[in-house]
Amino acid sequence: MQEGLDLNGMEGELMEVIEKYQGKQLSANLPYKTLFMIPKDDGKDQKLIAHLVRDNAKHSLSAPCCIYCSR
Repeated sequence: MQEGLDLNGMEGELMEVIEKYQGKQLSANLPYKTLFMIPKDDGKDQKLIAHLVRDNAKHSLSAPCCIYCSR
């Protein structure tokens, strides 16, 4: 895995929107579970799953700047 991988501009597949756990409503900070396929030097793709937030201004998903906020 590359260190410091930047997901900006990359396209992924939305796997799940996490809204409930064991039947109880959640208020998840990063509710969009997204699959990315990262190309490697050997020609194979590596799977990367990221939990993201919706950026309402851009109508896209984005990673927070750090684990403590959702900017």
